[in-house]
Amino acid sequence: MVERKLNLMVVNFVTSFSADGYGRYAEKMLLSVKEQWHPDLKLVAYYHDCEEELVSSFPKASNIEYRNLNEVEDMLSYRERMKAYDGTANGQVAYNWRMDAIKWCHKVYALTTYALELADKEAEAGWLCWLDADTVTTKPLSQSKLESILPERAELVHLGRKDVDYSETSFIGFNLESQPPVDFLGDFLGAYLSGELFHYREWHDGFIFERLITIYKAHGLKFHDWTGSLDIKSMTEGKQAFDLFPLSDYVKHKKG
Repeated sequence: MVERKLNLMVVNFVTSFSADGYGRYAEKMLLSVKEQWHPDLKLVAYYHDCEEELVSSFPKASNIEYRNLNEVEDMLSYRERMKAYDGTANGQVAYNWRMDAIKWCHKVYALTTYALELADKEAEAGWLCWLDADTVTTKPLSQSKLESILPERAELVHLGRKDVDYSETSFIGFNLESQPPVDFLGDFLGAYLSGELFHYREWHDGFIFERLITIYKAHGLKFHDWTGSLDIKSMTEGKQAFDLFPLSDYVKHKKG
């Protein structure tokens, strides 16, 4: 058996949050990253719609890089074009988060903007892992502890759910040294840029992700699903996909 040398592989993380999200959960996440993450793990944190005074108060750490998502022109253009699709049909019906084409776009633009930048500029882009901002790291976390979480032969790591229409997307890992995950991310962004998402029953990132991963799996994507056996019965008993994921030994998901 060939021993995997993960220490030769770059592992980056990305997340995003709004001003409201920062106050409710992201500040706790960022403070825990500052306290618990080894410097060999980098987090790029995209914020949007935040006042400069708030931005200046963000926790500072050598391995946290802040980026303003409002500087991504495609995201701003998308929000303007889709402002009527806010989960209320422009105020005509009660809010339905499943039909909110704006709320979830920030995650997609943050993830794909950074991922495609890494894939384009780096000869060895390594792994890029999405981590929701409503998480808190409770134990020291380093690159070496991710070895079993990011299997050597996998191109994409996710948290599936047996009886639910879509995966738990609080964590997704993409191996950017392989082309299929890069293509996947391009298609993920494209579903929003083109408005293709309106052809789906639900418009949030989890639903679009699941439709794409079904197609990519059929075409040979090398994936590792940590929690695909999780069923509705288990979920009604309080078990969530992230809780069954090995990273939960170090990181807790607070569900917003």
